[in-house]
Amino acid sequence: MPHNLENFPLQPKLEKKDTLPVEKVKNKVIWSNHDLPFQIKEGEELPIGYFLKGPKKEKKSEERSKNKFYLRFVPEFFKKAKISTEGAQETREVEVVPKHHRSAVVGRVVFQDDEGNFYRDIDIKGMGHLGYEESVNPIDKYKKAEVKGISRFDMDSKESLGILDMSQAIYDAEMGEAFYRAGIRTDRVLAVSSLEEIITDGKHITVEEARQKNLISENSKPALSIRAFGVKTRVGEKRSFEKPVIDDVLSFISFEENLSYKLTPDGYLKWFAINLGKNVGLIHKNGWFHGYLYTSGAPANVTLDCRITDRDSVGYLKNLSSNEVVEKKNYDRMRAEQIIEVLYLALALDFGDDSGTFGKISKKDLLNLFRKEYLSVT
Repeated sequence: MPHNLENFPLQPKLEKKDTLPVEKVKNKVIWSNHDLPFQIKEGEELPIGYFLKGPKKEKKSEERSKNKFYLRFVPEFFKKAKISTEGAQETREVEVVPKHHRSAVVGRVVFQDDEGNFYRDIDIKGMGHLGYEESVNPIDKYKKAEVKGISRFDMDSKESLGILDMSQAIYDAEMGEAFYRAGIRTDRVLAVSSLEEIITDGKHITVEEARQKNLISENSKPALSIRAFGVKTRVGEKRSFEKPVIDDVLSFISFEENLSYKLTPDGYLKWFAINLGKNVGLIHKNGWFHGYLYTSGAPANVTLDCRITDRDSVGYLKNLSSNEVVEKKNYDRMRAEQIIEVLYLALALDFGDDSGTFGKISKKDLLNLFRKEYLSVT
């Protein structure tokens, strides 16, 4: 049965979104994904090559609606559609969230890959350093998004705050395609572009000038990575457990799975546990480990629609001793189970019964589903 496109959720219905201004910078596409329907050519400039430009300026809401790339729905069946980013605005606002210090959602466009996976949220990584003015209120700690300056971690480090290095971007892109071919749910990189300039203190400067000012190291090759997610929000983000966000992911997964009904929160938890077990199992079966699925206090590298992201930490089990292989696998499984526990507790608080649990399913049930699926795959 074909998907009912009228049921596709175009975006989460949040009352307020944090945004920051960006501006086009000179760049050149080094790597592009030829399997996805975006007209991005290597050797040419990426039309959506944006970089944070400075203090936020208020804009009229109608300005955003004129931006065709911001919310663009492709009515043709997506595999055949050719999506152009030509004519993208010189400046625009991008959606930001706390603890994502160099990436933001630049637009939403609906398409499907050859395996039937749907994508919607398009983000840019490596577009400058952003942060939040913090409050002493623990319930609402992050008050206001702001552009931070580009700076080195320290003089011995190759990395700079807000900058993505080319080698890291290419590795993540190629590993993403390897994950996709292995049947692992993941985001996919549309393109990697080499930055020829950045913006600092509101001014465009060349990458060479940035090196001379010691903003980036001599060996650094700044890049932009354009990534396609289904739902970009990760488990553990500031807004990841708000009802409009959860409602959005329930609608998205129900559509993607072509269900005749909308998933309930407890049904979603079962779906998530099974798919995370499959994902982690396939990572290990194919000879990899992730190594950074989750760290307490930070968003998980797993999205709410159960896609494994940030693959630059992925390593090869064949390079390890037998004891190290066991340690790496156990570590990935432990972190995955912690993600399930965090998601369960958060949803039980908002959607469960008076005791803060789901009557039909327990945390133990979810962990058993995860383990069973993991073992069936490996």
